[in-house]
Amino acid sequence: VTDSKERGFSMYAVKHASGNDMERLQRFLSIADGAYQHIDPSISHFFFVEEIEKQKIVGTVGLELHQLIGILRSFVIDGSVSDARIGFALIGAVLAYARNLSVRKLVLFTNSEPFFEKIGFQKVPFDLLPKVVLETEYANQVKNYGIPMVVDCQKSDRNV
Repeated sequence: VTDSKERGFSMYAVKHASGNDMERLQRFLSIADGAYQHIDPSISHFFFVEEIEKQKIVGTVGLELHQLIGILRSFVIDGSVSDARIGFALIGAVLAYARNLSVRKLVLFTNSEPFFEKIGFQKVPFDLLPKVVLETEYANQVKNYGIPMVVDCQKSDRNV
């Protein structure tokens, strides 16, 4: 992903986080969203977008796996980055990764429905979410704060 607006030419890379990246991710999440106390250990996979030249994280998303269902968490884009392609690239990477793991559905809770609808997510009533999601502590924590949305990983052919 490239961005040539106002700041000059910048290049970004989407990366699958390793153990060495977790401290940087924690710092980014703490700054970008002050509600973060720590990265929940149930989020087994993290992806992030890094501005290559500055080695600065500008976006992240976590994937919590429950059997063949994934829950997207911690989707945060740095407010100083105005390029929507960064968000699309990040979600595209985690969707491709989930497909490779044979994940059937991805679930998220959001207040940005138009963005996720463009990628193929659909609104779903909370009580119709997969049982394995309903049983998570996270789903019960966010059920009154975000709209549940689901995408079928294996049927979604949208390129993001």
